[in-house]
Order: sequence, then structure tokens, then C-alpha cells
Amino acid sequence: VNVTVDYIRAATTSTESGPVPAFPERTCATVTIGGINIAEALVSKGLATVIRYRQDDDQRSSHYDELLAAEARAIKNGKGLHSKKEVPIHRVADISGETQKAKQFLPFLQRAGRSEAVVEYVFSGSRLKLYMPKETCLITFLLAGIECPRGARNVPGGAPEPFSEDAALFTKELVLQREVEVEVENMDKAGNFIGWLHIEGVNLSVALVENSLSKVHFTAERSSYYKTLLSAEDVARQRKDK
Repeated sequence: VNVTVDYIRAATTSTESGPVPAFPERTCATVTIGGINIAEALVSKGLATVIRYRQDDDQRSSHYDELLAAEARAIKNGKGLHSKKEVPIHRVADISGETQKAKQFLPFLQRAGRSEAVVEYVFSGSRLKLYMPKETCLITFLLAGIECPRGARNVPGGAPEPFSEDAALFTKELVLQREVEVEVENMDKAGNFIGWLHIEGVNLSVALVENSLSKVHFTAERSSYYKTLLSAEDVARQRKDK
């Protein structure tokens, strides 16, 4: 994405703002992707409204006129918030840790092969929370084929294993809030799904191993990705030896 800072709104205190709650300093910017202004796109679909400013307040978007025009079109066409129709209810089932519900979903996800997902949260290098749009559910997903360093939450005594934070950061930078594809192979006793996650042709398990942030787990021997994981491990060793 491209980010252009329009202005920085100074912090306000409760004494200055009276009944208005205090706010920290805020950087306000225009964010575009592929030439599309995200704010304008949201407003045009009726998923956001444009803030009205005082005439003497020049701290506003550099594309303020375009935002107003987009809002006018959305109102005219009855888009989103401006629609007179009843708002549809979108129900999302959170089956994270729900063993029985997870068992019901497992066969569908296994048969689906590669399924689209969005990474909602990264708990660690190999543990993620995914939104499955087709199934309209949230699941906890564990990367298959690897043994990733555990963070403080998963270690008795609360001391994180070496490189656990590096692995978590690597995964966040690569996939957090991104569209991915997953192959679900199995699930554990706690209702967490186990499988392979791909983003733009990159297998996350392989990428972690290649960057010396995970080891190949013996269970990977049964996988079609086993040779790829071993090759990634060789690459990691060669980098370490240099």
C-alpha cells in the first residue's frame, strides 16, 4: 500500500475538550492500493461517512472533495448505510477450541483441498486464527510439518523459547490481515486444525524452516511437502555455516 500523511492531529486532554474524551496524538493519512483510495472506496459503498469540519479547520484529507462526491453518490444510490432496506445479518461461527463443532467442519475442509482464508490474528510463529469466508467461521490453525519455538504463554514457567518472538514477527509480517490459502489435513484434541498455509506461492511452514525459525517435525514424513521442507532445512544450514 501507499500511505500519504495528510495531517497530525494534536493530543487533546479532558480539560481542553470538556465533555469530549481525551485522545492521543493521531496521524491521519490517505491510504491507497493499486491507485484506489481506500477511504473513498469505503464511502462509495456506503460503509463509511465523511466527517464534516468547521470552515476554519484545514486539517482534513487531501482528497476531501472526492470523499464528499463519493458520499453523495452513495446516498443517491442507497448504498450500505444509506440503504432503506433491512440490513442483512452476517453470522460468523467461532469454532476455535470447540472440539465437537471442529469435528463437524473437518471433513468439509479436508475435501475442499485449498480453501481461501484471511489471517485474523497471529498467536505465534505457527499458530494463527483464520476467518474462512466460504464457511463463514473462525478457526485456530496450526502449521503442519514443523516444530516452532514456543512463546511464553505456552511454556511452563512463562519463559519463551529462543527465537519464538522472531518466528512470531516473521509470520505477522508475512501473513497478518492478508488473504491466504490453506490445506487442512487434520485436527488435534483441542479442536485446532492442522495443515499448510500458502501466500502468493509461499508455503509458510517451508519459509519458517528456511529462515531457521522452525525445525522439520517427524510428522512431515507423511506429507507431499517433506522433500521441500528438507531442502529448506539444508538452505538454512548453509546460511548458518557461512
